[in-house]
Amino acid sequence: MVQAAITRCKRRQYSDAIAALTKFNEDEAAAKTKAEEAKKAYDEKRKKALAKNADCRKNADGVRAECAEGECCGQANRFDRDGTRMTIEVCGSAEDSTYTYWPDMKTGMAKAPATEQWRYYCIAGAANVAAGAAAVAATIFMTQ
Repeated sequence: MVQAAITRCKRRQYSDAIAALTKFNEDEAAAKTKAEEAKKAYDEKRKKALAKNADCRKNADGVRAECAEGECCGQANRFDRDGTRMTIEVCGSAEDSTYTYWPDMKTGMAKAPATEQWRYYCIAGAANVAAGAAAVAATIFMTQ
C-alpha cells in the first residue's frame, strides 16, 4: 500500500511538472512575440523620425553630405555624468536648439527606450566664419 501511494505521488508530481513546463513555454513564446512586435513598432517610429534629420557626417574623402534646402548641417550633443560627450551630425533647421535622439532598441527588450533631447546647433556656417576671421586677421596684419 505504501508503494502504491509513492507511485501515485510521483505520477501527480510528474503531471504537475509537465503542466508547469508547458505553461512556462507558452508564456515565454508570448513574451517573445510581444517583444518582437514592440521592436517592430519602435523601429518604424524611429525610421520616420530619423528620415527628417538626414545624416551629414563627412565621408572618407572628407566631403560632407548635403542637407535639404533651408537646412544646415549641425551637431547634436549630450554630455554624460562622467564628462563624455556624445555627438552626432544631422541636418536640421537653424532655429532648432534641440534634437530628439532615438536610441536603438535591442532585440528582446520588452519596453521601448525613452527618447532623449540633445542640444543642437548648426555647424555649416563655421567654415565661413573661420574664413572671415582669417581674412580680417590678414587685413589687420597687412595694414600694420
